Amino acid sequence: MGKKSIGDIRHEVLSRVQKELVNELVPAQLSDRDENGIEVLAVDILNSAEDGYDAMGEFFFLPGPDDAEVQFFVNLITIADDLPEANLPELCVAISAINTYVVTGAFSIDVVSKSVVFKHTYEMPTDASEEVVSDNVDLAMGVTLQMLQNYGYMIVEVNEGKRTAQSVIDLFTLME
Repeated sequence: MGKKSIGDIRHEVLSRVQKELVNELVPAQLSDRDENGIEVLAVDILNSAEDGYDAMGEFFFLPGPDDAEVQFFVNLITIADDLPEANLPELCVAISAINTYVVTGAFSIDVVSKSVVFKHTYEMPTDASEEVVSDNVDLAMGVTLQMLQNYGYMIVEVNEGKRTAQSVIDLFTLME
């Protein structure tokens, strides 16, 4: 039996994650490959509803040249959409303050979709075995969800007018 291609490994890992999530009653759907060969695992992150918001995650591998030594696994989670224009200055200040303390990944405003997203990109060797890729995907998704849980609620509260950007800054200043 021949060695699996990097595309096959990516597909099998994302398929496994999708099946595990669905078995745990988490809505998740793996898309077909697009014209660039990208499959997106879309996950409705319902457990964040405990923090007062619902989030949508998209997890995928970026395509790269055949001779690349590293592949990138992107974790992109939308935590607020349809942002009112009036909220943007306050959100920008809050996001900047939070990003100073986020240990990996970053929050940002997607100006095209007018949404707040958290993006964490994890790099791994292209010659990694399926087991290593699977472990790294699990780790990256877990870390991403932890950052979202630790900080995302503050951004949602700023967007909803329940918290000011200054209160976010004050919270971090108190922790120092």
